[in-house]
Amino acid sequence: MGRVLAIVAVLAAAAAGRADERPLTSAAELRRLPPERAAEQLPVAIEATVIAVDPQSTVFVQDGTGGTYLNNPLRGNWERGQRLRITGKTYPGLYVTGVRPDRIEVLGTGPLPDPARVTADDLASGRWHYQFVELQGVVRSATPGPDGTLLRIAAGSDAVEVRVAGPPDAPLVGAAVTVRGLAAGGINDRRQLVRAYVKVPTFADVRVDSPADADPFALPLVPVAHLMRFSPDDRTGKRVRVRGVVTYHRPGEALGLRDGADAVYVESAGLETLRPGDLVEVVGFPRTGGFRAELADAEYRKAGAGPPPDPVPATVAEILTGAREADLVSADGELVEGYATPDGDVLALRAGATRFRARCPPGTAAGLTPGSVLSVTGVCRVADFREGGYRLKPLAFEVWPRTPDDVRVVSEPSPRTTRRLLAVLGVVAGLAAFAFGWVGLLRRQVRRQTAVIREQSRREAVLDERHRIAREVHDTLEQELVGLSLRLEATSATLPPDGQLAAALETARRLVGRIHGEVRSLVWDLRDETGTSLPDAIRGAAATLDGTTAATISVSVAGEPWPVPAVPVHNLKRVAQEAITNALKHAGASAVRVEVRFEPAAVTVSVSDDGKGFDPAGPAPAGHFGLVGMRERVRKLGGELRVTSEPGAGTTVAVRVGKPV
Repeated sequence: MGRVLAIVAVLAAAAAGRADERPLTSAAELRRLPPERAAEQLPVAIEATVIAVDPQSTVFVQDGTGGTYLNNPLRGNWERGQRLRITGKTYPGLYVTGVRPDRIEVLGTGPLPDPARVTADDLASGRWHYQFVELQGVVRSATPGPDGTLLRIAAGSDAVEVRVAGPPDAPLVGAAVTVRGLAAGGINDRRQLVRAYVKVPTFADVRVDSPADADPFALPLVPVAHLMRFSPDDRTGKRVRVRGVVTYHRPGEALGLRDGADAVYVESAGLETLRPGDLVEVVGFPRTGGFRAELADAEYRKAGAGPPPDPVPATVAEILTGAREADLVSADGELVEGYATPDGDVLALRAGATRFRARCPPGTAAGLTPGSVLSVTGVCRVADFREGGYRLKPLAFEVWPRTPDDVRVVSEPSPRTTRRLLAVLGVVAGLAAFAFGWVGLLRRQVRRQTAVIREQSRREAVLDERHRIAREVHDTLEQELVGLSLRLEATSATLPPDGQLAAALETARRLVGRIHGEVRSLVWDLRDETGTSLPDAIRGAAATLDGTTAATISVSVAGEPWPVPAVPVHNLKRVAQEAITNALKHAGASAVRVEVRFEPAAVTVSVSDDGKGFDPAGPAPAGHFGLVGMRERVRKLGGELRVTSEPGAGTTVAVRVGKPV
């Protein structure tokens, strides 16, 4: 049926004069195509330059209007700079429309097109996808991998991922670079760009504009308090070196650092374990944090050891000034509740009218009683703030304890209060139990009624949708076919009856007639009521074919019938209809017998004829192409199809489908 509908679509389009044979001649035209149009395999004829080659299956090309790609290119030694003449068909791809080539001609070799200068924001927009681009920025990190090196380059408002084949020949972290490559990215199943990056063939395409510091730990020390302050001589994007005492450390993630009266939060992938009190030097990239300047992509080295630093006793009012952001503090609060999360335990606390949270290691909340007053020690982090003019004022904060020992019980809740609370809770629990029981009874009654209503609604919705599709097919496609048939007949009447063109038109007219018959059958199937029984459906299919030849068709039912769902009824009817058609038109049968046999656990529909038969183990004979479609329908039903035949002994097609549980 899918093949028939494809032929119908082509013929209908031709009859209406909607076919557009003009090939697309530029990448811009391809990029403007929606995926639905690209899937129609429109003709393409473009000339473009190779800008990147994926050895697996893709060649990326660009002309003066934009970039595209060749899906499954023909065999060839493709290289950057080749000028190609490409003819083929459009291909929707995952994000940008591409070309599935039929022929590729190499016109010569020349320079690559001028790259587009882009930033992180430009790449995230997707407008430069699959085009030759140039990116300038400072290398924040360089991570080796199985396929090369992954660079993170600060360019614009964010860092850009750059994938380069092979290892670098010199240190790059902290260097200002210019890279040229292919704008690409990761695409989800909704054709959305979720991760933009640049693919660079080799490090020959990475130009170092300003080298990395030979020894970053030789940079001048900068006080933590001076990070992100105004300076007319500021080295934008460059690393800085600070020194301080470790207040806490999560290896591979972050550490807290205190420098005199100031503190800083540092993101670092370093794995060396540090202890509170260790003196360290840190080299990292300054950035704006949630409330205070931070260091990112940092490296550190231990410079000494000392006693663990003392926390700063702080009131809630003092913390809400922002003065203790990123520092080690100690704050008191009444426990409202404690709960576990995949990342650790969370304590919800209050101090007067202010609420705050403590994010703790796993197991910290165990044994803590709501109403207890707790002293919590940890790194302070501003969680929310508001703007007042040009100044920021904290509104909420969190404390990050390092170990469960950083949470200490100051006082337990009053026993009297506890007993009163327990008594109230007991009464509430009794009322809740009664209410839940009553609600459960009502819920079961509602659930039963809802199931009945939902099933009725579903059947009505399915039937309405089938009728709507039938109307659409009848009012559009079937009418187009009638008009096309009339045009063909009118054209045939003007031609000599023995000419080649007349014979071709007659062949086309017969093809349209057969397709019209298939469409009318499809409309009939769609209008069938979903409640039709299997025996009635089989009888109806046989009735539509009875009388088309001199052969007789008989239908019998054996066993005790049971209700068969609508989907199996429809598919079993179509299989029987196909088998009867083969027997009448191709097997030369004089009698066709159809049996519907009901068993307790399955139903079998068999079609037997006394025709000429064939060898099922040999190649498919003429007229039996429908066996493929039968097998597909039966496989979807989870059933079994058996074809029994031999030359001169007729054919039996039997389908067995299990009873739904």
